[in-house]
Amino acid sequence: MTENKSHAVSHIRTRHFGLPPTVKLQRALGIEDHRDPLQWLQIDHELIERTRMAFKEEAIKRRRQEEEKEEEEGMVKVKAEEVEIGVEPRFAEAALLLG
Repeated sequence: MTENKSHAVSHIRTRHFGLPPTVKLQRALGIEDHRDPLQWLQIDHELIERTRMAFKEEAIKRRRQEEEKEEEEGMVKVKAEEVEIGVEPRFAEAALLLG
């Protein structure tokens, strides 16, 4: 059983059934209950796929925004360097503002 699945089973047993987290402990305490937590556990593969795609789209969007920002910052830096080289220092700021 995977770790996430075992956590889910323990959660169902303790929170929803009011039982100890393990069958072993349940038996040691003399509690008779034959309900199966796995019957309450279902996996919504469609929801998982939609969530995965949403995260992927968000990551792509964020990466594009970062690339655009880096490109924009690079352009500003290049322009600033061009201005500093081609214009007297006293006019550099004005030249940068005028583009």
